[in-house]
Amino acid sequence: MNIRVLSVNLHKSFFLSILFFSYVRLKSMVLTLFMKQIFRYRGKDYSQKDIDFINQLIQQNPNESRWALSKKLCQRWGWVQPNGALRDMVCRSFMLELDRSGLIQLPPKKGFPPNPLANRKKPIQCYVDQTTISSKLSQIIPLSIYQVRRTDKEQLCNSLRYSEKNNYPK
Repeated sequence: MNIRVLSVNLHKSFFLSILFFSYVRLKSMVLTLFMKQIFRYRGKDYSQKDIDFINQLIQQNPNESRWALSKKLCQRWGWVQPNGALRDMVCRSFMLELDRSGLIQLPPKKGFPPNPLANRKKPIQCYVDQTTISSKLSQIIPLSIYQVRRTDKEQLCNSLRYSEKNNYPK
C-alpha cells in the first residue's frame, strides 16, 4: 500500500512539474508574440514601444549629454537602487547597447574624462636589501604588520610592489 501511494505521489509531482514547465514556456511564447520583443538586456525584454520612448526622449533633449539622458530615463522608468540612487550606469550601458545595435542614435560624446589608473606615474625606485633570511620566525620577532595607505610609507610600498613586479626574472 505504501509503495503504491509513493508511486502515485511521484507521478503526481512529475505531472505537475511538466504542467508548470509547459505553462511557463507558453506564457513566454505568448508574451513574446504580443510584445514583439526586439531587444533583450540583462534578462529583460524590451519592445518597440520602449525603444520608441527612448528615441523620443533623445529627440526632446537634443543638447543633453548621454549622462543626462540616462538620468532622465532612470527617473521616468523608475530605475532606482535599493539605497535610492539612480541606476544610471546600467542605463547608460543599456543605451550604448541599443546604439550599437542601431535601434537608437545617442548624441556624440561630449568629453573624455581622464583615467587616473592609466596615466599614473611610476613610483620612485628605492634600494631593497635582497639578502635571504633563513632562520626561525621566533628569532626575528618582533614583526609588525600595519597599513601604509595614506601614510608617509605609501610611496615606499608602491615602489616595492613595482620593483617586485618588474625586476624579478619570470
